[in-house]
Amino acid sequence: MKIDKIYVIGFIIILSLALILCSLLALKAALYSPDVDTGVPFSDNIPLSPSPEISQEKNTEPPATDAETIPDYVREKDKYLFLAVGVDKASGRGDAIMLISFDIPSGAIAVMQIPRDTYIEWDGKEDKINSIVLDRDVYTMRDIIEVTLCVNIDYTVLIDLEALEVIVDSVGGVEIDVPFDMKYSDPFQDLYIDLKAGLQVLDGKNATDFIRFRSDYADGDLGRVDAQKQFMSSLFKKVMNELNITQAVTLARGILPMLETDMTLDDAAYFAGKFFAATEKKLTMLTAPGFQLHKTNPEAWYYVLSKSGVLEAVNTYFNVYDNNIAESLFDPSLILCKEEDDDFLRIYKYSMLPPKPVEG
Repeated sequence: MKIDKIYVIGFIIILSLALILCSLLALKAALYSPDVDTGVPFSDNIPLSPSPEISQEKNTEPPATDAETIPDYVREKDKYLFLAVGVDKASGRGDAIMLISFDIPSGAIAVMQIPRDTYIEWDGKEDKINSIVLDRDVYTMRDIIEVTLCVNIDYTVLIDLEALEVIVDSVGGVEIDVPFDMKYSDPFQDLYIDLKAGLQVLDGKNATDFIRFRSDYADGDLGRVDAQKQFMSSLFKKVMNELNITQAVTLARGILPMLETDMTLDDAAYFAGKFFAATEKKLTMLTAPGFQLHKTNPEAWYYVLSKSGVLEAVNTYFNVYDNNIAESLFDPSLILCKEEDDDFLRIYKYSMLPPKPVEG
């Protein structure tokens, strides 16, 4: 009889400890909040960091700068920015570059695609922005985007297409209206694409083929960017409608080892929880405003950003501060424009509004 009582008391103690532990873990999850940089990373006197040896540790203190140079920008609560770069393993270049904002109180997500042919002057030469990640250096790209576009990026994600395949397959594929027959073969890259035109559900392999295909678009790479927006919108709807928080966290555990990111599992779980807890969810997708430019000496296609258009897009969707970003702070070193070339200047200074966003 005494032994039975001991067993019962022991069981009650163990159960109580388990409940206390679960309560503490739940409390931790409820109180957890990801770190953010409360400083202002854009200024004409803050140098960029061209070295790939960039610390991934977050700076929680405002940078030591002249108070007259930077206005008093204060971060809004619960609004986060992410930089996601999809990498083509064969070329090593950025295949899709996306600036993403998540406004937790409203449940609004905005995605601005930066075309991979976007012109920059970097490290003493003219180049395209997708070349920066040749050494998988997403942190240098973060630095450039922060200083030029006047944003404060909280987390970066470098993703190979294999991880994207896993995500698409986990939600049972995505529905895509393939605009025309897509056929391409490159044995050197082990790349074989054969998609028929029409509305269809693409699995992970075919979905990545769809976003990698870059030929035959009437408007060149911008057509491919629009196709990527279609894909992202379809994937967003599938995740929103068919995954729950438990499945999302399980998926995050599976793909995090396939990513290069400064986001922890706790961070990913936090954002997934906030996303699925939102009573309303809205996705807005747009392309960074600008125009394509063809140069002949040497021959190259560039995408040149419009200063006014990008600044308007940043202040509308990607500004985490309580005041609008001043025009005088935007791209102070003219990294995004070839100043001595009239064609570049004409586009860069062209006054335009952001293109009509795709909403989902």
